[in-house]
Amino acid sequence: MAVRTLTVLIFAITLLPALVYPVSAYDIQDESLWIFQGAYELAAGNRAELEGFTVKVHSVDMDSAEPSAIVLVYHNRDFKRSFFTDASANSEQIYDNELKINVLGINSGIVSLETYKQKSERVWVTSVPKTNMKVGDTLEDGSYRVKLKEVGESGALVSIEGKNGVFEETYQSGSYRKFAGDFMIRVIYINPNTRDVSIETFRPGAPALTVDILTDKIVYGSNEDISYVLTLTNSGTIPLHGITMTTGSSAGMVGEPHLQQAVLDPLKVKKFIVPVRTPVTPVTRNILIESQVTGYDYMGNEYSEPASFEVQVRPYISIEKKVEAVRNSPKDTEMGTDGHFMITLTLKNTAGYRTTLEVRDELPSSMIPEGVEGTEWTMLLDAGATKEISYTAKPTEAGSFTFKPGTAQWKDGGETYIVESSPFTDAFIVRGSKVIIEKSIVSSYLYTGEMTEIVVSAVNAGNSNVRITLTDSVPEGLSLVSGQPLWEGDIEAGASKKISYVVKTISAGTVMLPAARADYTDLEGKQYSAVSDTPVIYIDDVLTTEHNQISTDAKPGSVNVQTGETPDIGNTELTRIEAAGFLLSAFITLFSLLAIIPALMYLAIRGVYR
Repeated sequence: MAVRTLTVLIFAITLLPALVYPVSAYDIQDESLWIFQGAYELAAGNRAELEGFTVKVHSVDMDSAEPSAIVLVYHNRDFKRSFFTDASANSEQIYDNELKINVLGINSGIVSLETYKQKSERVWVTSVPKTNMKVGDTLEDGSYRVKLKEVGESGALVSIEGKNGVFEETYQSGSYRKFAGDFMIRVIYINPNTRDVSIETFRPGAPALTVDILTDKIVYGSNEDISYVLTLTNSGTIPLHGITMTTGSSAGMVGEPHLQQAVLDPLKVKKFIVPVRTPVTPVTRNILIESQVTGYDYMGNEYSEPASFEVQVRPYISIEKKVEAVRNSPKDTEMGTDGHFMITLTLKNTAGYRTTLEVRDELPSSMIPEGVEGTEWTMLLDAGATKEISYTAKPTEAGSFTFKPGTAQWKDGGETYIVESSPFTDAFIVRGSKVIIEKSIVSSYLYTGEMTEIVVSAVNAGNSNVRITLTDSVPEGLSLVSGQPLWEGDIEAGASKKISYVVKTISAGTVMLPAARADYTDLEGKQYSAVSDTPVIYIDDVLTTEHNQISTDAKPGSVNVQTGETPDIGNTELTRIEAAGFLLSAFITLFSLLAIIPALMYLAIRGVYR
């Protein structure tokens, strides 16, 4: 008995300095404690994945007076133990002094619990690194102030001033002390010769979440899987525990809305791959995918970070159009009119049901479709099916051409929807000759006997020189006055030629001018022709005056029938004879009025004196 008492006394004496005075340790930054692993809400069959352990709710009993549950514990995937809990006296369970489960409550078939693991883990991180101090020097770390007061044979006397007061203690090399759980000082080394003391301080670390989202693209088709990857980085200084990731979408379906990770050490990265299926939509729409990542430090403090990403989903009916120029000679950099275009329309239905489509394509007006009756089709496209429509387009004239998108139209729920293929930005060049003829009239409304000018223009809109014969004719009702409606010569690519002639109207009526014609030959000897439109001249009967002059309503560009000259309507003047006649008539009229007045007065006086 005395020996046992002596042993206990010796143990107590040995332990007392460790509790009262600074102590030394191999790794003072670690602590052995119950590390919070995360909070979970689990229904029957759900599980929480921890570091090396799995906690699964086997069953939940909500029928008894006090709700209860059976919880299973697995270690490295092997079943170890089951235990009963009713969230009251049986709320806390410990397995092998390594895993602790604390049930907070059981409501509506859901078990709310917290998990802890007993382990040694990095808690403290360097705050102020190694600093050499002499007696009287002061080191400040936040609200703490460290002062070296004295160095002697017994060690270094250090004063620590903090939020709980001032502490003075003597430290040996390698000894340390913790204050209020948020500050630690360690004396690294005391140099007895120079009386220098090396000191460093520590603070509790903290995890930090950095979240990035990666996808292979931002535009998806209907009913397509999105490659959604969330990358979580612990950019803090201590591990993050009990990590859960919850993902939701404004439309579509999230394959795994809840994902877990037991622990993430500092500067480590974890990638969560979340399967998301886009919705089936008849129109283009944007969907928002949102994730929330939550984790805890060793004390159970929560750290959370949101992340979101928006993608565009195309309609479940899609159409693609491909245009390929097929040249007669592979050496040609441009296609001639003897080549053709190969056009392919690819239609796809990603919905889970058949759809009837009205497909339409549109060609430039100078191209002729070959191999098909037309460029409109009606087809039934099965669920998940793809069909192709191929045909050729034959160019009939030279020029630069841009193809329009193909379209597909269908009905869904009583509504009509339409999609287009991607627009074409590149132009296709068709090599060859093309002449455009235009015919115009200076004045299209005339009186009989008037003249007007007719202009015929020929534009070489092709990309090669041509030899052209330009002809026109004068119809009945008109006569040629001057000029010739005929020309022959060469016109370079992009150039134009204009001829004009004057005609005179013969009789009233409507005269439709015939089309002017161009017959031309290119450098290869190929012959072509082109015609203009057919303008109309309206001829009215001439108006006569006392002096056989054209009415002031004559149109600009008309010609005087008698003189053959255009009248100057705005500058008509009276002749001298006309002016003298006008003055004489005015004098006679005034004289007559003056002669009548005395006679009328005489008659009035006689009437008064009778």
